[in-house]
Amino acid sequence: MITQSGRHVFPGNGQVPSIEDVAISLGRTPRFGGHTTRWWPVLLHSMVCQRTMARRDPHPKMGLYALMHDAHESVTGDVPSTWKTEDIRNRQFALDVLMYQEFRVPFPTVDEEDKIRDVDCSALYAEASVIGPPGIMEWFGVPADPLTIADVEFVMAWYPNPSFTDGINSPGVRDFIDAFKMLEADYRSYNRRRDNG
Repeated sequence: MITQSGRHVFPGNGQVPSIEDVAISLGRTPRFGGHTTRWWPVLLHSMVCQRTMARRDPHPKMGLYALMHDAHESVTGDVPSTWKTEDIRNRQFALDVLMYQEFRVPFPTVDEEDKIRDVDCSALYAEASVIGPPGIMEWFGVPADPLTIADVEFVMAWYPNPSFTDGINSPGVRDFIDAFKMLEADYRSYNRRRDNG
């Protein structure tokens, strides 16, 4: 594939999308295979995850992980988990490795991966309870966390329709990029302070 910025991202060539490419694509990629009661792209899911993570673990590195945990979907699209094959999981993992290198963030540890997974699941259940198709919460059989539901409702209010996440000049895409840059700067600053004792 060729991204909006002109990068050639193909299996095995070591290239990844830019942060701008990631934001634009995720702003146009629907969650739940598009089976929601309103427009809900991966970009907004990522923002919910970042908000939820900030409440649970405010370290800027964890915020970056939460914001970027689905960045690979800017290449593969969002494949609902019940349809995701082992091959696509492996390809997404390979993209994650390359993206963390590109964005100069260390790969998450096992404990950090567990925190990311917990936040991702919390967002999934909250999104399903607010904008999911009929019967999905009964199918999940897990109640949604009220605080994460509040995160979903907050993000939904800020970005009320598709125009808010469509293209580089849309508010959602700009806010995603700004959040990434702020978290990245905070993470670098934290490391400098730690290294200087």
